[in-house]
Amino acid sequence: MLRSNKIQNSARYSVALLAGLSLALVLGPVSTNVAASGEDSDSGTISSTRSQENPLSLNKWSSNGPDGGEVLSLAIDPSNPATMYAGTAVGLFKSTNGGATWSISLAGGYIKDLVVYAPNPNIIYAGSSKSTDGGLSWQPMNLGGHPFAVDPTNPNILHAGVYQTVITSTDGGATWNTLHSHLNAPYQFGSVAIDPTNPNIIYAAGGNGVPTAVFVVYKSSNGDLTWNGSQVTSQGHGTVNDLIIDPANTSVLYLATDSGLFKSTNGAQSWSPVSVGLIGLGINAVAIDPGNSSVVYAGTNGGVFKSNNGGASWNPINSGITNTKIKALAIDPTNNAVTYAGTGAGVFKSNNSAATWSPINGGLHNVYVAYLAIDCGNSNVIYAASNVSGLFKSADNGGSWSGITNGLPGQISALASDQLKMGTVYVGVYDPQTYTDGGATWNSANNGLHNFYVSSLAIDPGNSEVLYTASDTLFKSTNGGQSWSAIGNLVGPLSVAIDPLHTQTLYATSAYVCNFGDCNYTIFKSTDGGLSWARSDTGTPFSYASTPVVDPINSQNIYISAYLDSTNSFGLFKSTNGGASWNEIDGAASDSIQYI
Repeated sequence: MLRSNKIQNSARYSVALLAGLSLALVLGPVSTNVAASGEDSDSGTISSTRSQENPLSLNKWSSNGPDGGEVLSLAIDPSNPATMYAGTAVGLFKSTNGGATWSISLAGGYIKDLVVYAPNPNIIYAGSSKSTDGGLSWQPMNLGGHPFAVDPTNPNILHAGVYQTVITSTDGGATWNTLHSHLNAPYQFGSVAIDPTNPNIIYAAGGNGVPTAVFVVYKSSNGDLTWNGSQVTSQGHGTVNDLIIDPANTSVLYLATDSGLFKSTNGAQSWSPVSVGLIGLGINAVAIDPGNSSVVYAGTNGGVFKSNNGGASWNPINSGITNTKIKALAIDPTNNAVTYAGTGAGVFKSNNSAATWSPINGGLHNVYVAYLAIDCGNSNVIYAASNVSGLFKSADNGGSWSGITNGLPGQISALASDQLKMGTVYVGVYDPQTYTDGGATWNSANNGLHNFYVSSLAIDPGNSEVLYTASDTLFKSTNGGQSWSAIGNLVGPLSVAIDPLHTQTLYATSAYVCNFGDCNYTIFKSTDGGLSWARSDTGTPFSYASTPVVDPINSQNIYISAYLDSTNSFGLFKSTNGGASWNEIDGAASDSIQYI
């Protein structure tokens, strides 16, 4: 989550501007202390004088947790294993103490491919960027996030799989020979690998086909001049995720796919599935023990698995791991008992060959926060929900966070705090839950729902026994979520918001036209508690709109982010008459303003 270093005194009501999913709840009024008690990263409490500063100065943000989040790649400095890197969807983090603490090294970018060049570990390739000073500074690589591999003998030579071809750079990624590729194949390449003992041997793995995919690995033995392909399977699904070479025997390769794990023992001439114990699990990453190549680790959508016989059989090893979606694995090259796993909840470390794991996420401010809620009885208590990493709670106004997912099923899709009952929070997942003790325990609240996917929750600020939830249609509960009834005629609503001054007035984002499952969404309004609805976009037809944000002082003022086909862009819009008409806010039109 991001918190502002400067907060205006007028910000008495919680409205979150997020770079992800729309806020699932428009919160009711909170005390002025919510704004006044925010902590400045360099000078403590924000004063009322500073709160009057020019609004243009409010664009200074610092990360304040929660720690963790989805980690896509890991790499270790082989000359100093205490130095390691974690690639995420928000950039690259660096640790110099074996993961005990992290700091941002490269802000921005989706870092799935990550290489620390072994002969000179100051050279790092991360996503589409390159550093030659150990991550202190970065240069663009003009690669667009495509998979790549670095020549083990020359850090300026890279090979990258770009769509259906392999391209080469001989100047460290500054330029690419896009016009002279020697491989063009009808497959989307997902991974590239280079033989660590012979850089002329290059592999590129890809797939093609929906719903049944063909996976193929291409091999060049002469440095990208000619290629030969070998089919891995014609009955796959999904994508290719990882291709690694056994450094002790480079004829042995492992291919990780959404359809399982495959192995070649003859330099990719033929392949066999090695998924006994992994059936039904997508394989995202593979790591080979540097001291014993018979020991192989697989990172899957169901946790970490270990094989002691070169992949012939597998056993789960997840003691201590709280999020079993494993995207990355790494092993200390000097101590093979030390293993790292990049998960949907951050980095986990094992010091005993993966028998047990512990989180090491201090400073890894990487959680993708999609929803926020503040406790009505104590404004220092904040809840932050991520649809990947789970639910977090802060008891000190965001100064520190702890995970409180506590076995919640599925991904979080909505969050709402009861503004009349302290400690009561509702969480929408594929199986909606509620708790009344600050997150210690959860109770299911699904009775009457048609399906267990909830996209939005709203609680009546005047009577918290009344709740609304958006699912396949709109549902209402009058007993605190114990039971639900479908109301109104909305089709596939995405969100719902309540006018805090006139609680029978509701606003919703819902579909108004669908063609072959592709729907356009706009704003609807109800003045009878959701029983009937009418479109509320007269004169400004939207094809998509975010969750409406209703001004709690003057509820005629409503804000949305919406997409206009006429301009082919998102913009920020305001209504001053309860949704009867909308005006675009000057200077706010931007395709980056998608949620408010």
